[in-house]
Amino acid sequence: MSPVDALPADVLRRCCDPDALPFETTAELNGPIAFIGQERPMSAIRFGVKMHRQGYNIFALGPAGLGKHTLVRRTVEERAAQEPSPPDWCYVNNFDQPYRPSVLKLPTGKGRDFKRDMEHLVEDMQTALSAAFESEEYQSRRRALDSEFQDQQQATLVDLQEDARRRNLALLRTPSGLAFAPLKDGEVLPPDEYEKLPEEEQQRIQADVEVMQ
Repeated sequence: MSPVDALPADVLRRCCDPDALPFETTAELNGPIAFIGQERPMSAIRFGVKMHRQGYNIFALGPAGLGKHTLVRRTVEERAAQEPSPPDWCYVNNFDQPYRPSVLKLPTGKGRDFKRDMEHLVEDMQTALSAAFESEEYQSRRRALDSEFQDQQQATLVDLQEDARRRNLALLRTPSGLAFAPLKDGEVLPPDEYEKLPEEEQQRIQADVEVMQ
């Protein structure tokens, strides 16, 4: 038996000289990428993407490095290019039910235009409102309304004081707001004096206070 000659390392595999390739990177290649030996999974994926009903999914299983993700993505993209472009779905605030936004169905590509137009509208409204609130006309109207409100409030307090005095009650201003207190000889009745009143008189005073409140 003749001896077996050892093979040099450079002949154990076929080497490719990168300088001989007519491109810098594979991103420059325009031709279709072939998935060698993947005819069955490609056929299954093509069948799967044709299923338009809900509840159907594509599950790719296999060892790492086979290009499963690339294969599925490429097949789906090829199929999507043949389908009609879907409409744009935009969600806007629902003022009646904030947690259930309203949906707008727009023609393909119009969603981005709608979003941009709404952003411009908000910017224009902010500028317009700022200018309106800073105008002399607005400030003058605001001062007039404040003065009118103060006059109405004062007139209401005067009527309330007169009504309370007819019931022998005093209208008092306290840190927590307005309060009513019983009067005796035109003076506010101290709490200890109030406790000495007959039960029937206390109930009458309490009833008048509840009516005024």
